[in-house]
Amino acid sequence: MEAIPESGTEQQVLGLVEQLRGIVANPYPDPASVAPLRWRIAQALLEHCERKDAIASGLPAVATVARREDHAALCCLFSHYIADWSVARIGAEWRQFGKETEDLVASLTYVVGSNGAAPDPDMRRAA
Repeated sequence: MEAIPESGTEQQVLGLVEQLRGIVANPYPDPASVAPLRWRIAQALLEHCERKDAIASGLPAVATVARREDHAALCCLFSHYIADWSVARIGAEWRQFGKETEDLVASLTYVVGSNGAAPDPDMRRAA
C-alpha cells in the first residue's frame, strides 16, 4: 500500500501506547492507571485515523478504500479490547491482560508507526 505522509498524530498515539506497555509490564495490577490511558489512546487513535484518511483522499480510490478499511478495523479492534477488559477483569486477570495488551500494542505500533497495512490479514474481520 502506498505510504501516506505523517499526519502529526503518530507520535501522540505511539507515546500513549508506550505508556500502556510500561504499565502492563509491572508485575502488580494497576487497573486504575490503565482505564484513563486506554480512553486517551482511543481518542488519539480516532484523531490519527481521521487525519490519515483525510490525507489519503488524494490517493487512488483503491488505496484510499484499503486505508480506510484498515483504520476501521484497527479502531474496532481497540474498541473490542476496551469492552472485553473491564477494570475489575483487568485487576483479576492482570497477566492475561498484559499478554493481550502486548498483542494489541504490536498491531497499533505496526499500523500507526510504519504507515503499513494491518499485520494480521484477518484484522478487517473485526470491523
